[in-house]
Amino acid sequence: MLKDLDKVEGLTQEQIEAINALAKPVIEKKDELLSKLAKKDDPTTASELERLRQFEQATNQKNAEAQKNYEEALSIRESQYNDGLKKYKTELEALQGQLRSVLVDKGLSDALDAVNINPALKPGAIAMLQSQIEIQDGKAVAGEVPLSDFIKEWSNSDTGKAFTLAPNSSGAGIQQTSGYNGQAKSLAEMSEAERVNLYRTDPVKFQQLKAQ
Repeated sequence: MLKDLDKVEGLTQEQIEAINALAKPVIEKKDELLSKLAKKDDPTTASELERLRQFEQATNQKNAEAQKNYEEALSIRESQYNDGLKKYKTELEALQGQLRSVLVDKGLSDALDAVNINPALKPGAIAMLQSQIEIQDGKAVAGEVPLSDFIKEWSNSDTGKAFTLAPNSSGAGIQQTSGYNGQAKSLAEMSEAERVNLYRTDPVKFQQLKAQ
């Protein structure tokens, strides 16, 4: 059989057997001529052996060319596969971004509106809460809690109350914190209801008055 044929990368066992089957008559003829040369220096036999050597050399060259073509084809196929995979990943990331925009960004905005979020503080609330929301099984959740339930729980916390308006309040209640001659009341001058209302509608102002 042809020497080192089994070491050629990319050839299957079936291909190796097929090549060896084609080369078998040549090898047998070569062995026959070598045997004759060992017995007698026959010019005719030497000429046939030379032709046989040339044929073997041409066969080996064709095998090498076939191997090179196979490797080039394999390289092209791998390149096409990688390009396709890259395109698929890009499209998948785009779809995931769109899904998050709908389920998380819009869902979070709607959920905050449902708990009477202060419009002026809404961007800050979104920035604070957004990282806690993820998508599981096609739904927006915080941990294992649905987004809407999570926002309801958050709105009842001390932090959430600072971002939400009092029920049926549009922020006009802040005006109640003004004293005589349009001067703002201090926290000490406000009633409990006024302090709570200010805390909910304008937490920044509340902290400023508290620091005075």
